[in-house]
Formats: sequence, C-alpha cells, structure tokens
Amino acid sequence: MSIDSSYAVGALSSRLKQAEEDHKESASLSYPTSAREKIRTIILSQIHSQSLVIANLQARFSSRAIGLFASLGLLGNHGAYMLLLPPLFWFDSGIVVGGEDAMRVFGRGLVILLGLGVFWTSFVKDWLCVPRPLSPPVKRTSLLHSTALEYGFPSTHTANAVSAAAHVIFFLHFLYLPYVEAHHAAWSTVTVVFAYGACLSYAFLMGFSRIVTGMHSFTDVVGAAAMGLYLATVWWILGAGRLLEAWMFSPGSSAPVMAVLAGLAALKFHPEPEGPCPCFEDTVAFVSVMSGVVVGCWLHGPGSPKASPTSPIMAVARLAVGVATLYGFRKSVKITLRPLITDLFSARSTLCKVLGGNSNGNKLEDNCNNSEEFLSTYSLQGSSNSPASPSRYRIPRLTARIVLDIITYFFIAVGAVHVLPLLFQKFL
Repeated sequence: MSIDSSYAVGALSSRLKQAEEDHKESASLSYPTSAREKIRTIILSQIHSQSLVIANLQARFSSRAIGLFASLGLLGNHGAYMLLLPPLFWFDSGIVVGGEDAMRVFGRGLVILLGLGVFWTSFVKDWLCVPRPLSPPVKRTSLLHSTALEYGFPSTHTANAVSAAAHVIFFLHFLYLPYVEAHHAAWSTVTVVFAYGACLSYAFLMGFSRIVTGMHSFTDVVGAAAMGLYLATVWWILGAGRLLEAWMFSPGSSAPVMAVLAGLAALKFHPEPEGPCPCFEDTVAFVSVMSGVVVGCWLHGPGSPKASPTSPIMAVARLAVGVATLYGFRKSVKITLRPLITDLFSARSTLCKVLGGNSNGNKLEDNCNNSEEFLSTYSLQGSSNSPASPSRYRIPRLTARIVLDIITYFFIAVGAVHVLPLLFQKFL
C-alpha cells in the first residue's frame, strides 16, 4: 500500500477546510454551547494533525492485515453481544457471593458497564458531532456499514473493550482469585499474569485496530479508553456495583420501576445530532437491555436455586436452545408487534394533523408524522428565537421503530437473565 504524499496533503487540506466550514456552520445553529464548541475545535485540530499520520501507519500494513483488524470490530455489534452475554446467566461458577453465584454477578456488571459505555460514547458523539479521520488520505475499513455512519469521538469499541478488560481483571482480583485461594489451590503467578495480560492485550488490540482501519483517530481512542477505565473504576473501586446490588435486592425495592424510568430518562436526554447518525439506535438497544437486566435479576432474586448442566452435551444444548430462543423471540416480536405499533403511530399522526390546523400546525404535524423514520427531519437552521428551532434534548425520534426496539430488547434481557435460567433448571 502506498500513498502519494503531495496528493495526501492536498486532499487533507481540502477535507480540513470542509470540516472547518461545517464547524463554523454548526456554530451558527440555534443551540451552540461554549464548552461544546471549544472541545469540538480542539478535537478537529487533532484530526488535522493525525489523519496523515494514520494514513502513513496504514501504509505499513497489508490489506489482509487491515481486514483482520477490521474483523475485531464485529465483537462490538448486536449479534456478538446476543451470542456472548446471555450465557453468562445460564451457567454457574460454583462461587457464591452474597447468596448469588459469582457468574451472575460478573455477567450483570459486564452488561451494565457495556451499556453505560454505549450510552455515554453515543451521547458524546451526538453532542460534539466530530467527524472521523479525513478520508482521503485515510482509508476507512469496516465490516459494519452502520458503524461507518457514526461520528468519531469517542470510540465506542475502545471504551467497551477497556471497560470489559478492567471488569475481568477486577472480578478476578476482588472475587474469584481470593475464593479460589481460600477453597482450592491458588493460581500460579504465571497463570495470573497470563490472564491479566490477555485482558490488556484485548483492550490494546481493539483500540489499535480502530486506528489502523481508519475508523478513529488517536484522540478518539485515548478518550474512549479513559472513559471505559473510569466506568470500570467507579463500578468496582468506588463501589457502585455493590450499591446497585444492595439496592436491587433490598426488601420492597423499587428497582424495577426505577430501572425503567431511568432508561426512559436516558433516552429523553440523549442529544440529537446535526446529521443522521445511528448512535441513538445503539443507545436504545443497550438502555433497554440494562433496564431489562435489572428487572430480570430482581425477579430472579439472589437466592434462587441454580443448576449447571451435568454433561458437555447438555451444556451445548443449553447454549443452542437459549440463543435460538432469543433470536426467535426477537424476530417474532418484531413481526407480530410491528403492524400494531405502526398503526398506533399512524393514528397518532392522523390525530395530530386534525388538531394541527392552526398557526403551529406544521410544527405539530412534524412532531407526530415520523412513525417510520429513524431520525426526524427537523430543520437544524433558524434563530434561537424561532418557535421552530429544535431542542437537542427531546425525543422526536420516539418512532414506531424505536418503541419496537425498546420493547424487544427489554424483554430479551428479562428472558435471558430470569425466564431461561428457570427453564434450564427444570429441563436442561
């Protein structure tokens, strides 16, 4: 792979000029904030200085190597999460922590950390609206089309990789290894170092892959890594995880209601980006899953009986049945509920048209007539005094599709952490 330097510099200058023009235009919108503009300006300057460096870095790798790095990004899509996360609630580790198997404690913490990572990185992406590294000269490689449509800073893949790696290390250090040392033979130093090194290597490779594939700048990755480490530290070192579990399983806990309300509030205050971006779709999925996990764990309870498969064949059968059930449920719910929810939104749109026959009718109609659109089509221009100026913190995107996703992913989570474990205990 070779890059002509004069062409690269010319293309870089052209792209930078366009980015600066877009930045100036965005600053004239009706909702600029000084903090946002200052941060955005700093990151845009970093994109200027780093894009050519990334392009030169890409020239050191073959297309096949970059393709392998791009494949790491598949670990951050919905399909991978549905394959890897639910089984954490279907098997026992044999270690009991606070009356609950440690595997469920690990799984619940991992899901919530990943969900918080998706929410906050998506929040910042849609708030700052910073572009990815300039292309050309950078060549972007992604196996997921939707990911390529998102803004750049910060990297969701990196934040989740770092928080997941830190979560595993903290889990081993604070829960698993002390238990093993007290009840069984302690792990050797080599084994411990290998386990920790594997976690750190995974986090590093994920961040590095996002740079080599041209999907993120160094600033995107470093900022995301700091965010992921911060979330894991708050969960483990500052005790947020213990507080959540104590509150969740306390007598008369309001955890189910509060989890649902907190999820809706998170969606309410998710900023609306300047252009189409699928970040909100990821936020909807993971916020719904987090709420469902809390509700499902509350229903399951810490003292519920547990049973692991007695043979490898039964374990494989449990995995196959569980994953197939979740995928089948997702498909069937969308098929059965889509027409109903779409009809309800169509009726709402019709009602808004009828009630909107006044001076503000067009605005009212626009607010309602989006039952099949992922992103609303509000104009982002206008003065701050205009009644049609948008708010960046509301849900004009609460469409039929979004409502369907909220319902689907919420009940997938409840089923994965509560319903399926009960069925497996009886039959598998």
